[in-house]
This record gives sequence, structure tokens and C-alpha cells, in this order.
Amino acid sequence: MSLRPSNLPKLAVCPCYVSNPEAGPAATRGSALDALFRARMQGDLNQAEMFYQPSVDDFAAVEWAVNTLRALFADSLILTHEKDCRVVIPGFENPGTADALIPDKLAHADLKTGAMRNYREQMAAYALGLMDAHFAAEWTAHLLFCDQREVVTLRFTYAEAKTTVEKVVAAYYNPAKQPTPCDYCGWCAKTETCEARLSLES
Repeated sequence: MSLRPSNLPKLAVCPCYVSNPEAGPAATRGSALDALFRARMQGDLNQAEMFYQPSVDDFAAVEWAVNTLRALFADSLILTHEKDCRVVIPGFENPGTADALIPDKLAHADLKTGAMRNYREQMAAYALGLMDAHFAAEWTAHLLFCDQREVVTLRFTYAEAKTTVEKVVAAYYNPAKQPTPCDYCGWCAKTETCEARLSLES
């Protein structure tokens, strides 16, 4: 498995975590709402998803995120096209993609659906790549938790972001790493074979 920025929060808890190749309902909804968010930010009011039909609540959640982001950066250019929001991260084969980039504020935003979880390590990786790209010493990430209608803001110096990412990467590549049962076990491809998790059920 190649290292992906989106897996860093999970790997920070369990260095043996492996993404399940089959996306569940929550992941399908998250991808659909991400696409809907980009469409709304770009003025497309008729965007529809092929594999997921957003509900009335979904539309309301996305509209909250759009209005919140525009209010936060009313005087700034907000980029949301995927090609403009790609993030090349040192040491990662696969780039990340932020949901919105605000270059003049040295900030980015990410839409998050479902329960409020920790995304610090993923945002640190994005911040690290974006600081490299923009020759910046500090960066700010805004997490838009659209179901809870809450904004969580994370600020990083270059050193903080680098240290955060390197710690997770080092644990991931450690040949002596051991699995740690956690809240992400249900999402892991090893959930049916992980001895650490199965031992808790025996």
C-alpha cells in the first residue's frame, strides 16, 4: 500500500492500518458531498452525483459549508477546482487534494462529513506541501464539519507540520510496528484477520 495523506490520522493511531478498497456508505456520501461542495462553490447549481443522490439534509449541510467559507474569506480568491487544490507532499507518492485553497491567506479548507474526528495529521501533511509550494513559514487549515455546522481551525509552523508528519511516517515504515485496536478497525482491510483486534473478542 502506498502512503496516502488521508490515511495519516488512522496510521497515527494504528501504524498497521490498511484502507479497505471497497468504499462504504459513509465514504460514498463523503465523496459525493465533496463534489457537490466544489460544484456549489463554482456556481453550478445543477450538479448531480451518479452514484449517490444527496438528500435535503445533505444539500443543507453543503450550503452551510459554502456560506461559511465565503463568509470567512469574503475578500479573498477561493480556489476549488481539483487541479488548483492538488498538494504535492514531500515523501509521498500520491498527492493530496484540499477542497479549497485560499492562497493570499496561506490557508486551505476541507469539507468533512459524518462524525467529528481527528484530522490533524492529514492537515499537517497538506500544510507541509502547501508551505513548500508557497514559500511560507506558517499555514492554516480550516475543517468544515458540515453535519455538525462547526469549523475547527488548525495552525501549523513548518517545523510543527514536518514533525507531525514524520512521526507517523516513521511508525508506518517501522518493521517492528504492531497493530493497535482502535475506532478505525471497522474501516481497515485487515479487520477480519487482525490478531490484536480478534484477541479482544475472544
